[in-house]
Amino acid sequence: MVDPVNTSILGFYWVSVNNYHFLSINEKDVPNIVLSYLIHNCYEESAESFIAGAGTMPPTDCLDNMEKRKKIIHYAMEGNALKAIELTEQLTPEILEKNKDLLFDLLSLHFVELVRSRKCTEALEFAQTKLSPFGKEAKYMEKLEDFMALLAYKEPENSPMFHLLSLDYRQEFADNLNRTILAYFNLPSYTAMERLVQQATVVRQCLNEESGKTILSGISGKKRSMIPKSLLATGGITEQVDGDAEQVWILQHFSRIAGWASVSEYTEFMLCATAFIPLRGN
Repeated sequence: MVDPVNTSILGFYWVSVNNYHFLSINEKDVPNIVLSYLIHNCYEESAESFIAGAGTMPPTDCLDNMEKRKKIIHYAMEGNALKAIELTEQLTPEILEKNKDLLFDLLSLHFVELVRSRKCTEALEFAQTKLSPFGKEAKYMEKLEDFMALLAYKEPENSPMFHLLSLDYRQEFADNLNRTILAYFNLPSYTAMERLVQQATVVRQCLNEESGKTILSGISGKKRSMIPKSLLATGGITEQVDGDAEQVWILQHFSRIAGWASVSEYTEFMLCATAFIPLRGN
């Protein structure tokens, strides 16, 4: 079951069934959702323009660190791990001191780039001096073996571990680095927009699983009264939703979501849906 609702300038968490009656949908959530996306992805100029237009102001440190975070992610995406390490330490040395996994990943990324550049001797020396100390811990051994396997091939792209050389691997690493930095500064690791999409996926799956059943049969009168009238109107939620009628409802409301015509309408639908659908996962 998901956590009780908690909305903020950069955070957006879903309401559980038991806490739905505490929820009121606020139009201010809409610009917050957009702003959280811009700040998370380091769109500094867009964020500043949006703040000026919407009159919304996030915590000062969010904007102060955005440009530095953007540079760190940029170098990570380029494969320049050493520069990313340097800038991360300038931002705050404690991040790498307290997060050994992140330091290992950064050093490993540099090793991969040396292999990609066919600097095998330099890569081996780097592994011996910087990566080998991690081998004392079992959780790093398997990863080290995967990285070292790249050296066994004249063309590392033909190695079973070729995915370590891919742009997708860099992107995954850069995203994780970004989330780690955000978490360090007590900011959400995922944007509200991502949470909305994840929630939409779960709700849609649950709706499909409920096909042929009476969805509202288990809802108390009090909770039923909380459902927005717009969703109880023609084509919305009815007292008896089954078979084709349910499919029509799903298509109508998810077509509205897919169009992103109104984020507030989308949010209203998603929060309403959690009132009567047993959600799973995070």
